[in-house]
Amino acid sequence: MELMKLFHRFWLNFKLFWRRMRWIKLPYLVILVGGFFIALLAVNIHSLKCIKTEGVQIVNSVQGFNNCNSSSQQSLSFVAYGGRDVDSGHLRHVFDMFKWYGYQRVKKIDEEWDVMWSHDYPFQKLAPLMKNLKPHQKVNHFPGTGFITNKMDLATSGLKFIPKAFKIPEQKNQLLNYVSDNPTKKFVQKSNDHRGIKIKSLKEIDLDKPGSFIQEYISDPLLVDGYKFDIGVYTTITSFDPLRVYIYNGDALFRW
Repeated sequence: MELMKLFHRFWLNFKLFWRRMRWIKLPYLVILVGGFFIALLAVNIHSLKCIKTEGVQIVNSVQGFNNCNSSSQQSLSFVAYGGRDVDSGHLRHVFDMFKWYGYQRVKKIDEEWDVMWSHDYPFQKLAPLMKNLKPHQKVNHFPGTGFITNKMDLATSGLKFIPKAFKIPEQKNQLLNYVSDNPTKKFVQKSNDHRGIKIKSLKEIDLDKPGSFIQEYISDPLLVDGYKFDIGVYTTITSFDPLRVYIYNGDALFRW
């Protein structure tokens, strides 16, 4: 009972105090909220300064590491290669990372280099060079992977889980025989350019177009809400023997 009386007395005093403060409670509220945001801003500024300091320390440590290396051994170098213009900007971040770690870029593939960053699969077009790599030279592709990363090579590989496909014009006769046995099927004509893909009957397809392939169309594909889709997962393969694959869990690509 005494506790209840004490609480009741406290509540009456608090109500009286609040009534007396009714004219200034809004300014107090503004001051309180403003003070909170000022404190939050101060914490953020302090955090940004800490991040900047850590970044400067990392840069200095990397530069110091590179300076030590450059004084004791020949500077490292890299070369960029690809079907597209490697200086168009799509490899800018790659170049920045090489520069970060002290690599100097050379312009020609026949110069001395330590790393080749190739946008295209290099083991076909640069076969003589790839067969004579020096022990210290590295390339950002594994031999043989071009047959699964190249759309035409993968589609015409004959794997059971891939719709039937034919290189044009090399496999034109095989295509005609397949169509004769499957007259109701439709096809799409594709290339490595990833453009202009349409569903067509065989009569509408150019069977003499070089650098393309004809693939059977899947008439009943898996759909999401009535739409076709594909999923891209970012991975890096660093070894085949033993097999070592890193999968990026922070993001994935979904397209409808």
